[in-house]
Amino acid sequence: MKVLRWGICTAGKISQDFSNAICDLKNHKIQAIASRSLEKAQELAGKVGAETTYASYESLAADPNVDIVYIGTVNIAHFPLCKLFLEAKKHVLCEKPLGVHAKEVGQMIDLARKSGVFFMEGIWSRFFPAYDKVRSLLSNGEIGDVKFITGDFCYDGFSIGSSHDKSLGEGAVYDIGVYLVQLATMVFGPNPILVQGVGGLTQTGVDEICSITLKYPNHKIASMVTCIAANSNNVASIVGTKGRINLLDSFQALSKLELVRGFPVPGMFEKEVFEFPHPCSDRPFNYPGSVGFQYQAQAVKQAIDEGKTEHPLMPWSETLAIHKIMDKLRHDVGYYRPDEETEKEKSLLN
Repeated sequence: MKVLRWGICTAGKISQDFSNAICDLKNHKIQAIASRSLEKAQELAGKVGAETTYASYESLAADPNVDIVYIGTVNIAHFPLCKLFLEAKKHVLCEKPLGVHAKEVGQMIDLARKSGVFFMEGIWSRFFPAYDKVRSLLSNGEIGDVKFITGDFCYDGFSIGSSHDKSLGEGAVYDIGVYLVQLATMVFGPNPILVQGVGGLTQTGVDEICSITLKYPNHKIASMVTCIAANSNNVASIVGTKGRINLLDSFQALSKLELVRGFPVPGMFEKEVFEFPHPCSDRPFNYPGSVGFQYQAQAVKQAIDEGKTEHPLMPWSETLAIHKIMDKLRHDVGYYRPDEETEKEKSLLN
């Protein structure tokens, strides 16, 4: 079977984790690493067995031995770097958020379509075995007609000095709220009939907290909270007429879920627990669950081997829909990008 040769764009923490997760996978090879700091690229290359290092992203795009590029840069750089690699006819897996607003995302998708290469936003959650189980339970009608979803994803970014730089495209919805939105679109679909965000901004002008409400036809509701100023349980529940599915243990990198039927009083409900331990690895990781990048990488390779340009679990149309939802949420709490100021002025007049 053909080996998929990866180029890694930047050598920061998330790129380190992705590289450590996939470097030992069969039929995957980290071919090259590019960073503005050649020293950092060389350091990571030595740890994960990459043959080539570059001090420029343009050199990585020109490398004929690289099949696909993983982009793990700061948010604001995703758009120009995706354009660079897509124009070079490289397959691209880009970390979320794919862009800092839906207009960028639409342009990237158009370019990927024109280039005829595989392109996907890195919503890794979709590829965990536990998410396969969730989808199976839903499709089999185990909890009946799904009525609502609840969830929270929050962490104290102030204590670690991250997620507050507007110039880098950071913020609660961009960085972690996207996982809540993708859960809602996975269950209910990409087209809510109402999107509403309530929250507030940090002193640096990004969304500190956002209460997310998505309403769908037939009175279906997703009600969720994301915040970068406090830690939460980071769990979610999908509730139906016959039962509920509780997504536990950091739902974005899911390894454990509960199927519950009945009223939540001792003796009046049934509970079944499903556990999906993450792969074992002796390699170091910066973030919990990062070894789970393996699932995403394997799914990407399978799609490429089958000649696909998008993955059915994370299609372009849904990616664009998610970003349109996030745009609305940001705007509702007063967070506009510099090139959206005209929209902000219009909203103030309404």
